[in-house]
Amino acid sequence: MIKTFIHCHPLDLLPGGSEAVLDLIHGELGANGLSVWLGHGATTRIRPPLLTERVLCTEGGLFFRPDAAAFEATRLKPLPSRDAPASDWLGPLHEKCREREMMLRGIISCGLLGRVARRHPDMACKNAFGMPSHGGLCLVNPDVRAFLVALVREMSRRSIFDSLVLADTCFHWPEAWDYPGPTSLPMGEVERAALSMCFCESCLQAAGDAGVDGAAARQSVTTFIDSFLEGAPPALSLADVADTHAALEAWLVWRGQALSSLWAELAEASTCDIVVALDFELARSAFAGLAYDAVDGVMQVFRTDDQSIPQLNPRPRRRELDIRTYHCVGERSAALVARLKQHAEAGFHTFHIASDAVFSETGRAAVRQAIRFAKRDA
Repeated sequence: MIKTFIHCHPLDLLPGGSEAVLDLIHGELGANGLSVWLGHGATTRIRPPLLTERVLCTEGGLFFRPDAAAFEATRLKPLPSRDAPASDWLGPLHEKCREREMMLRGIISCGLLGRVARRHPDMACKNAFGMPSHGGLCLVNPDVRAFLVALVREMSRRSIFDSLVLADTCFHWPEAWDYPGPTSLPMGEVERAALSMCFCESCLQAAGDAGVDGAAARQSVTTFIDSFLEGAPPALSLADVADTHAALEAWLVWRGQALSSLWAELAEASTCDIVVALDFELARSAFAGLAYDAVDGVMQVFRTDDQSIPQLNPRPRRRELDIRTYHCVGERSAALVARLKQHAEAGFHTFHIASDAVFSETGRAAVRQAIRFAKRDA
């Protein structure tokens, strides 16, 4: 069966707007699922005209209120968003979805959960120069990992979700990806990936316990960045840099193992399917040997400028496609319909589509046609 989820922000549905949104998603577009953000980072966005609140501006955090007792084993306690409603809204939303025979998914940002890194700088990612992030959490930190396990258990025990989507699991120092960038020279993708890698105390200790020399790997990264600042030719990939730095090569492998073990731990903690929303380029550049089969599904970002379907090794149990608003409007929408058909034929049976696309008139037309074609050709 083809599954088509439209993912929304809670503020798209509250207060009292879920009936109209669900009727649009299910009745007009033909989607059979709704995904809703349960926690994410700071966000500011101008939204389409169909929405009453045109500006979405939030510091982020959790948009539901979990049971505090579930987090006794970790120093990291839930931080609700200031926009989160005091009452339970997930239960009524699930009932409305069930009335329409729609599936409900929850999405949680693991590495960029709002306000946490600022409140707990000891749990934040640090770049190779020792600068802590204002937004990025280290997913090797024991308290962060225990928090995520407790959060997944708390969400899945409600028995209302078809699956849980874990976003932003490729933990990093996110400031490296800001534009124009934190250096005096324009940085390329490889330099940004190197600067984004976390070398916090938790990472260095865990790597050392695994026999990996984190200090030497960090020195390799700072030397690489310094060479870039001196005008050295750009590297093709971090793997090329690691070819001449054994400690960095071991560090990339260890990072892949650490992240894979977290995926497996969260999948074991959940009573429903766990899907990892993957930034494939970041995963490939700053991690090595990721076990993509550690979770129930892997969601890849849809790119119309890439005519090939990215291959993951090992092959995950299920492959899904994440479709951003950018691909649903204007002249790109024609390519969307053709490529969704191609992906459905290649074995992708779950599609995740951004809600901003369906809140614009041109976006709705493209999404409606794409869903119809994907179902027909599956």
